[in-house]
Amino acid sequence: TFARYASVNSRFRPRPPCSLPRRPRCSPVFRQVMSPAADMLSFQSSSTNDAFKFPKLSGTNFAEWEEHMKAALQARYLWLIVSGEETKPVAPAASKPDVQTLAEWKAEKKEHLDWMQRDQAAMGLMKGAVESSQLPHIRDSTSAKAMWDKLKKIHVENQQVINIHYWFEDLYTRKYVDGTPMADHIAALLDLKHKITAAGEQLS
Repeated sequence: TFARYASVNSRFRPRPPCSLPRRPRCSPVFRQVMSPAADMLSFQSSSTNDAFKFPKLSGTNFAEWEEHMKAALQARYLWLIVSGEETKPVAPAASKPDVQTLAEWKAEKKEHLDWMQRDQAAMGLMKGAVESSQLPHIRDSTSAKAMWDKLKKIHVENQQVINIHYWFEDLYTRKYVDGTPMADHIAALLDLKHKITAAGEQLS
């Protein structure tokens, strides 16, 4: 019968080859320990994404934008370049000088290239964090520091000049209001004087 035939032939079926024990997979925790660079990259990416959740620079919010932008650059280890504390390395020679070893020349080239890449990264981040109306101010900037200084000059120093004009006008046109304390009037005048002199101007 068919059942008997099947049982007899089953004895002659080739057995499957003996399989070697599989190598145990690394657990997620083990993989993380073995690849710290990947973890650091993902950590930096998530932290900097959070750091860039702030309004772009417009014509009226520089004081707030400056604090957020500085924190975002610090999170990416770029602030020292923008502030000028980490200066640009001397550009290496196009070919290896006789006074240098090959290893020294390559190390010098790498240091210069690394700095240039980080400077370009800082410039790109700042450009992406400003409104289109602010781009003409920084279009010709050739370094991250120059870009930062330009924005600060536009939004702080130029605004300071405008403020000084209004402080002088307020000082010379302010009049005492009958019925109000004279001490308040004098305090307001002294406050204007302090603002003007703190800005580097002198009262004649």
